[in-house]
Amino acid sequence: MIGNRGIDALVNECLIGPVLTMGATFIAYVCALLAYLYLIFTSPAYNSSDTYTLVVVAFAFLIGLQICNIFTTPIDSGIDTIFVASAWDPEELMRDHPDLYGRMVAVYPHQQSIHA
Repeated sequence: MIGNRGIDALVNECLIGPVLTMGATFIAYVCALLAYLYLIFTSPAYNSSDTYTLVVVAFAFLIGLQICNIFTTPIDSGIDTIFVASAWDPEELMRDHPDLYGRMVAVYPHQQSIHA
């Protein structure tokens, strides 16, 4: 469907997935850093000999990564839905969401299928 409509260039230019992944990774590193700083500055009794530092930092990284991925999944799905819907029925996009249609035509004027 996407190849027949000529929207494959739009899908190729959609870089939202890697951007959201790098954002989630950045958030995970920040969580790991904050967990490490917490262990260094508070010196909890369970970590008096620094045996749990690596475990706590690794869990903070994983928890931060997963929570950020949970929050960015709807954004990624919504963008994919917009691309598929614009390829499936561009007339409906033009009729129901003229502001989004106008922005897509302004960004991708060379795509014929958007110009229903």
